[in-house]
Amino acid sequence: MSHFTDVKVELKNKQSIVLALKAMGFKSNMIETSTSNTLGLKEYNGPFSNKKACIRIKGNGWGKEENYIGGLSTDIGFEQLSNGTMKYFVDNSSKYASKDWVTKLTNEYIKYDTYRVLQAQGYTLTEESNDNHNEIHVKAIKY
Repeated sequence: MSHFTDVKVELKNKQSIVLALKAMGFKSNMIETSTSNTLGLKEYNGPFSNKKACIRIKGNGWGKEENYIGGLSTDIGFEQLSNGTMKYFVDNSSKYASKDWVTKLTNEYIKYDTYRVLQAQGYTLTEESNDNHNEIHVKAIKY
């Protein structure tokens, strides 16, 4: 039987997490956000669990298939902890629980959070490229 697994991740900014999730293929209508941990998480095809989150990706059981991840899935959630970092809730049998998927999410998050910080400091992004080592290089200018 499946259950939620808690994964601590060093992600803090909700906007950057949502942008990273969208870059990974999640549609806007699958993702819900709240200013605090008030979003309940549904278990597979059933009731809400006792988990609460500030970001929820809808699993199976939210109506039309285009509104959720699809397949036999539970919700995925991010709970903001008191230190500002997130705890990630995912079904332990889901592909979204794999180390590779969490690494990909973290890399996308770092990219979008870097963009957010640079833009907040008045920089304009001018170029982005990837090298052979899977590193992202960004050029930005401040006028």
